[in-house]
Amino acid sequence: MRNPTLRGENTGKVGYTTRHVKKRLSDANSETYSLPEWEVELAKEVDDVVDAEKKVHKLLELHGMRMNPRREFFQVPSAIIKAIFDLIPGQYYTIDDTLPSDPITPVTDTEEEIEDTEEDTEIVEEHNGEAVPVRATAKDMRDYLNDGTRLRHRLLNGDEWFGTYNRDTNTIDRGDSHYPTPSAFADAHSVEVLQAQRGKRSGWSECFAELPNGEWKYLRKLEIL
Repeated sequence: MRNPTLRGENTGKVGYTTRHVKKRLSDANSETYSLPEWEVELAKEVDDVVDAEKKVHKLLELHGMRMNPRREFFQVPSAIIKAIFDLIPGQYYTIDDTLPSDPITPVTDTEEEIEDTEEDTEIVEEHNGEAVPVRATAKDMRDYLNDGTRLRHRLLNGDEWFGTYNRDTNTIDRGDSHYPTPSAFADAHSVEVLQAQRGKRSGWSECFAELPNGEWKYLRKLEIL
């Protein structure tokens, strides 16, 4: 986070939070000992926040950028902190995004209606000899995914499934299973791991695609190829 009231344009606060960064920012701008002008420059969700913070702080300290050994303030240019963040495995997000690991929660009725038009009709597909209800979708994966693109779905308990998009068959392949839609892929994961009810997942809102730069992006945020 940066605050223009602090000395030097490179002065920043680098630390972790176990909550969404938007909530942490709200706290920072309500604290009595600082002026409410904090802004989030970078946010990344990682598996181990404590370990990630230690590694980032160590790299900054090695270059003499720490201003106080007991505080999280550093004199570090934006380009350097971005380069260091890139080294830490995880997913970037902004204060306007949900956490990458969280399912999408509709923000407004309008957004809910838009998503319903994309995937709402229940159909039945056959997977491994079993009839499985999935949501039909007006979107075609061929319009958004390149052949060989990796896809990921994560449940709230942290369990993850990875699949690969096959453009020839227009399916998401995972082992010997082939899923015709992102919802079928997410639904099968939920049923197998959580014994959840079938036909309840919205794959375009819950699944991620791996970008060429290694970052992951919600399918619903992908642009048409």
